[in-house]
Amino acid sequence: MQSKRQERGALLLEIIKGNLSTTTRALLNVGKALSEIKQNRFYLLWGYSSFYEWLECSEFELKRRKCQYLIRIVETCHKLGIALDRVEPLGIAKLRAIMSLNVKKHEALMLELLNKAPKMSLSELEAAGGRTLNIRQLAKTVSFNEEQLKIVSLAVDKLRVDSPRLPYNEAIAQICKDFVG
Repeated sequence: MQSKRQERGALLLEIIKGNLSTTTRALLNVGKALSEIKQNRFYLLWGYSSFYEWLECSEFELKRRKCQYLIRIVETCHKLGIALDRVEPLGIAKLRAIMSLNVKKHEALMLELLNKAPKMSLSELEAAGGRTLNIRQLAKTVSFNEEQLKIVSLAVDKLRVDSPRLPYNEAIAQICKDFVG
């Protein structure tokens, strides 16, 4: 007779098996199941000492990086108090871009982007001040608080109106050059 924990583990495996397509809903279901397996250490029931050891040996052929970003999307939505049904229409690419931000540092920005994202293409989302990819990379290098990130993003947005293809690092360098004369 299986325990409730063993039954739940078996159900999570079935959820993953049944959702190995490329639809956003299916991938979010996989991410949710993977998150629960990892958090509750179900892999120990199956004889593995770590989540990633189980993942490498599992029948699902899921790549580690893909699992990491699916788990991050699910867990970040949970931290932000957002239901997965609400973000599903955005698609994985937009969610991945937004959820790659640090939720502790950029919660307000993430919520703003989640609200604007349905009306934007991925490239528009990325170009909206560079807040999803390029300014995010800068924010990791130079520790900005929320207000500082907003100011830098606004300055870059303003400069990029006339030069939308200008790389973000060059835009910031140009702003600094203009400042010092």
